[in-house]
Amino acid sequence: MHDWLYRWRPAVAPRTHLFLAALGWSLVGLMLLGRGLTALLAWEGHRLLPFLAVLAGLAKARWVLARSARRIAARIVQFGSPHCIGAVYSWQSWLLVAAMIGLGRLLRLSPLPRIVVGTLFTAVGTGLLAASVVLWRQWRQIS
Repeated sequence: MHDWLYRWRPAVAPRTHLFLAALGWSLVGLMLLGRGLTALLAWEGHRLLPFLAVLAGLAKARWVLARSARRIAARIVQFGSPHCIGAVYSWQSWLLVAAMIGLGRLLRLSPLPRIVVGTLFTAVGTGLLAASVVLWRQWRQIS
């Protein structure tokens, strides 16, 4: 049974894994950034808040998310040969992705003011988009 599963798994090269990881971080970052800025710019209040949210996201990218992206890239590069496409992230990372999706959904449905949700989405989206550069660089470098 195991041989059959192994033979038919959707295996891809490390370069493809890096591409998928970078694309995922970029697309989710763009989506969150777009939703967040839409909420913030619709608010008739202080116009400095979108700028501060972007700065917070850049700080998170530099000191938290870039480190995670480097760890993911190093793990993928170590694969060496084709691995299952789902191995783009470890199973712990997949759990974190599911939790973040759930948390984002809860935030959107919560009674929190849209400005709070917009600020969070803008910061997280900016962070993901900025840190995806680490994955894109590694993808470009790998043959």
